[in-house]
Amino acid sequence: MKEIDGKVKTIRQLLSGTHYAIDYYQREYKWQAKQVQDLIDDL
Repeated sequence: MKEIDGKVKTIRQLLSGTHYAIDYYQREYKWQAKQVQDLIDDL
């Protein structure tokens, strides 16, 4: 069994050079400023 090698990363490191996509069918609403802020606060 493989071991999980956890490493601490900053948000900048997580997002740098990486492309994330949310499937259209998973999000049937448009994000407003409040939802974006809530997400950032949770991170």
